[in-house]
Amino acid sequence: MGGFGSGARNRWASKTDEFHKLDLATFKREWFESWRRGSMRWSRGGVQTSSISYSLTPDSMRLIYSVPTQGERVSIDEWFNLDFTEQPFGGRRRWIRCRSCNRRCRVLYGGAHFRCRQCYQATYPSQYEDIRVKGLSRAERIRDRLGAEPGFMSVFPEKPKGMHWKTYRRLERQDWEASEAIERAMYARIKAFAG
Repeated sequence: MGGFGSGARNRWASKTDEFHKLDLATFKREWFESWRRGSMRWSRGGVQTSSISYSLTPDSMRLIYSVPTQGERVSIDEWFNLDFTEQPFGGRRRWIRCRSCNRRCRVLYGGAHFRCRQCYQATYPSQYEDIRVKGLSRAERIRDRLGAEPGFMSVFPEKPKGMHWKTYRRLERQDWEASEAIERAMYARIKAFAG
């Protein structure tokens, strides 16, 4: 048996959607082999919130960014080692080694530094949903990406310029499926309370 608080999630923990997210899946495999350099930007509500520069090699990744410290911006220049695991049907999967805990991860989260989820003790937003609906968090991220108002009461946003119609229709369908699932879950909850 656990002691006080065992098994309970820390409801005051940071959530992954509160951080800038650097996903290894964003980078194409050939970019590492060609020693690619580039930059990434994050924005919320159409306003840029942060940016980083990156340099890739076959077995490492360099991130250059700045963080606010005591009212000034301090430049950070870090190298991350990459690790590989063999796949059952051939090929290798690439992982980032966290600089703090040396854990393999696919995603780094940007706070004071870019580190893994465990180092920030961050939880997923879906862990806090009162009504569990498969695909809800993903649908909310899609709306955020398209610049929509939060929540499913607002109209699904129009197709952004440059987005393929096929992609837009797929996102629209996922949003509709999440809305339907929310309605079903709410109906089931109301029925359970009434009965």
